Amino acid sequence: MNAIERPGHGSQWWDKSWGPVRGCTRISEGCDNCWAQRMLHQYDKPTAVTLHPECLDAPLHWRKPRCIFVCSMSDLFHEDVPAAYSSRVLKVAEACPQHRFIYLTKRPAKMQTVVSALQYIGKGPGPNVLLGISAENQARLVERRPYLRDTPCATRVLSLEPLLGPMDLASTLGLVWEKSADTWMPSYQAKGPFPDCVIVGGESGPGARECRVEWIADIVRQCVAAGVPVFVKQLGSWWAKRFGFTKRGHSKGQCPEDWPRELWAPALGMRDLYVDENPLRQFPPVLRGGAE
Repeated sequence: MNAIERPGHGSQWWDKSWGPVRGCTRISEGCDNCWAQRMLHQYDKPTAVTLHPECLDAPLHWRKPRCIFVCSMSDLFHEDVPAAYSSRVLKVAEACPQHRFIYLTKRPAKMQTVVSALQYIGKGPGPNVLLGISAENQARLVERRPYLRDTPCATRVLSLEPLLGPMDLASTLGLVWEKSADTWMPSYQAKGPFPDCVIVGGESGPGARECRVEWIADIVRQCVAAGVPVFVKQLGSWWAKRFGFTKRGHSKGQCPEDWPRELWAPALGMRDLYVDENPLRQFPPVLRGGAE
């Protein structure tokens, strides 16, 4: 099984990865323990950015509807990827309406430019395309958020992974702190739900950095208050090692049954263990403002 047909597993939000681009370079703190770079080194593959046009038609041959993570081992909007090639990759989704295509980037300025150009000529992304940014800390969120907001698409995703610190999402989600109720509340000045979905997870692998449960729980509370679907992927290897779950084969903290009660639904004001559901599988149709 090759890289373009690697299936997802229980703690992931995707069914299939598709790699028309592979390799990447560091752009921020979240890249320091990159799992994709480790994997490429392990299999003696080049870590420099390489294009794989021979893979472009792969999704056309997958009949069963899938949630596809595009360029999981790279960044489609890397500076070494020509804009024309990025556009070709985006256009594949148009021919595969049965699939959901998720594109995450740490280079949202280029994403906005490429997608806006397609939109201008009437070839913008369809409802089965989910565009998102990765932000590992508050500074990167503030830096990248405006580009995602201004990128034309049906569904916008915010990935907070690897989470390297607490996150204040109030201005992102349109929230205010209501002192009398001691909770987050939607602001009357909010322009509407943004983003449409949030993913959060701790870092995995050797040398994984600290990710605290209270950081994740606070993010979930903010999303719930805003009515934005949230998917907790994993608590990370730092947490799993600290609390002894690595010996049970749960090295990423990916099993909800291991999680502390702070992340269970009643503690977060939810009816069900919503943090273990995968809202990305609900798009399209677009569920703006949260699940029904």
